[in-house]
Amino acid sequence: MHTATSNPETLKDAVNRNDMPKREPDPVLIAIMGGTGTGKSSFINLVSGGNLEVGTGLLSCTQGVEVSPLFEMEGRRIILIDTPGFDDTQLSDTEILTTISLFLSAMYEEGKHLNGVLFFHRISDFRVGGISRRNIEMFRSLCGDTNMGNVAIVTNMWGEIDFTKGEAREKELREGDLFFKPALDHGASLLRHDGTTESAENILRSLIYKDHFVLQLQRELIIERKDVAHTTAGLVLDRELTEQAEKYEKEMKEIQDEVQDALDSKDKATADELTLAREDLEKKRQKAMADRDGLKLRYRQEKGSVDMSLTQLKQALQKEQLANAKIQRNLDQSLLLGRQQQQQAASREAAAETELRQQIVSLRSQVQDRRNEDREGVALLNRVLPAVTTVIRTTMNVVSALVPRSPPRRDVAGSSLGDTWRGSPPTPQRRGGGYDAYR
Repeated sequence: MHTATSNPETLKDAVNRNDMPKREPDPVLIAIMGGTGTGKSSFINLVSGGNLEVGTGLLSCTQGVEVSPLFEMEGRRIILIDTPGFDDTQLSDTEILTTISLFLSAMYEEGKHLNGVLFFHRISDFRVGGISRRNIEMFRSLCGDTNMGNVAIVTNMWGEIDFTKGEAREKELREGDLFFKPALDHGASLLRHDGTTESAENILRSLIYKDHFVLQLQRELIIERKDVAHTTAGLVLDRELTEQAEKYEKEMKEIQDEVQDALDSKDKATADELTLAREDLEKKRQKAMADRDGLKLRYRQEKGSVDMSLTQLKQALQKEQLANAKIQRNLDQSLLLGRQQQQQAASREAAAETELRQQIVSLRSQVQDRRNEDREGVALLNRVLPAVTTVIRTTMNVVSALVPRSPPRRDVAGSSLGDTWRGSPPTPQRRGGGYDAYR
């Protein structure tokens, strides 16, 4: 199944639409050709989810080239290109060929190439008349026989005809040299469309995996640099218009003879009616000749206009690109400056963190050293204290042994000297080399 996106206004917009950050393959481009009312627009709307105008009357809806919405099928992005038929009720064949030529030239110059062509034909047509045969011949001249491997001919409107009759007409189209046999002999395929989405997708599936190619008209206009009037399609149209003019001229001569006969028989009413018919044919003949002679001029004029518009568009695009590049440079510089500032701040933070870690390590080391010193001091004290205690006790014992105890003397009041000294303390008397005890 497929999913549709927004409806692009131009092929370039549609092809260049890309919302994904990575570059995707170019869309598959398929041109839709055929006469007016063969179901081209309906097919495009059915398979793409678009809303191209569909014609129901004699007036043609597709006056110019239209582009479908971009849609997906089997992982392929697809764009369908709707072209006007060479039986348009509002445009002459010359205008149609000019329009198609300009579009295909611009498409080629933009580097966009078709992957396939679908040509639509009504199986319900009672017979294949001159207009249908002209559409078929113009279609072949636009594509070129060497490209028929990228072409599928689609018979449509099967629901409007008895199936058995439809098969008989399909056989006639397949085997007739004036119809599709030459295209089929060169590799084109003949497919049926029953109006369903499944049928439409199967038809597209026959082309979406084809490699892109260059139409014969594109090669003649761009690579061989021919004037449109000298291309294969231009020569076919020139011949058709010349034959039309000659046909009108022949009919005019026949009517002129009939007018003379009516005048000879004094049938003025018939003569006047035939004269009006002759004048109408003369207008058609002049228009056919004007279209034939004006093909080259019209293409050159419109090509010049299109080229000028493209030049202006490219200039505007270049200005926009320069402006965007300047904005991007400023943005890049701002981002670079921001990154540098972030890096500097990060470096400062890292340096401060490193210094803090070093200080913490140093403090921990000092604390540990002091703890070690305290532990060593306590250990030393624990070792020395018993010895000191022993020395003190020994000394006190010696002192006690050397100094005998005397009864305490009484003062005048009868107080013990051991309790209170009255007046001056007693003076020790020296005996020999030492002092005697207190007296």
